[in-house]
Amino acid sequence: MDDEFTRSQVCTSQLITRIKEDEGLCIHTFITTEDSKLLQMFLNRANFDVEKAFVLVQEYFRDRLLCHKIFTHYKMDSLTKGISTKTVMILPQMSQIGTVIIFKVGAWSPEDCSIYEISALLTLVMESVGLDEQKRNAGYSVIYDLRSVFLKQLNAMRPAVKVLKVISQSYLSSQCRMQLIANAMMPAMITAMMNLVSFSKEIKNVPYPKPGDSQKRELDEIFGPEFVASLPEEYGGSAVYNWYECTNKIVEDNLLEFAS
Repeated sequence: MDDEFTRSQVCTSQLITRIKEDEGLCIHTFITTEDSKLLQMFLNRANFDVEKAFVLVQEYFRDRLLCHKIFTHYKMDSLTKGISTKTVMILPQMSQIGTVIIFKVGAWSPEDCSIYEISALLTLVMESVGLDEQKRNAGYSVIYDLRSVFLKQLNAMRPAVKVLKVISQSYLSSQCRMQLIANAMMPAMITAMMNLVSFSKEIKNVPYPKPGDSQKRELDEIFGPEFVASLPEEYGGSAVYNWYECTNKIVEDNLLEFAS
């Protein structure tokens, strides 16, 4: 155990040195502290091979540069705008297919919170899952609730499709599944838009349960009955959540891991 701890300390120190010596990476001081969870995540993924971990760090910040229109909103005032929409939340309980994140697209107003701002919130929430090794290994699903979605939301998403595609192909989505609760009026259009973003190889439609609806059995099969029972009431469960408080806590607890 002591040998493993010493090895971890040595590798952490070496990786920090490599980052500080790189003129493109040294500005990201939040990842150059020994207690950085993000730094440890890259070391764990590389099995404590410092050079491999350094490559992962380079790739991560390359993707952040390509998606700068999203990551420039990794600051509390921008993220608070997204939190205030009450459209994004990580459910506290684990399902049988891992962590579940819900994004109520139909309730999102592009006029009040831009696609880049809401994408920053969703991305930070996804990144916070990745910091937990158990949750990262278990995988996670993003459920896009597309009920009541209108063309204004789909049109507002278009400028961000390219950068969202970069994120979807990065380490963030390596363990991600995408689920849709679709608007029956526009399923083909919605699926086509989400395929452009390509958050997963396969998009599945999740049934929206109504009281007494037999579709609940399908939800049980996907996520597990215990998880479904503790879903928010609007999704057929019996739990009541404060979407603002739950998401705000995730942001407050994790923002400094990803931004100076």
